[in-house]
Amino acid sequence: RSWGCRIPFKIGQPKKQIVPKTVERDFEREYGKLQQLEEQTRRLQKDMKKSTDADLAPKPQPVTDV
Repeated sequence: RSWGCRIPFKIGQPKKQIVPKTVERDFEREYGKLQQLEEQTRRLQKDMKKSTDADLAPKPQPVTDV
């Protein structure tokens, strides 16, 4: 009995997924928005740290003559 050379499917070869161009463009646009948001968040954290550090810094006391 001979099974022949027919292979019903290949093992270990994932099927290449076709992504429509519109989906790819939407993804790239959303990814760009996310990058901008992360950059804004980093700047905000940096500004908040500066503000907090300034608030916690010792303030010069006015000199009063008695």
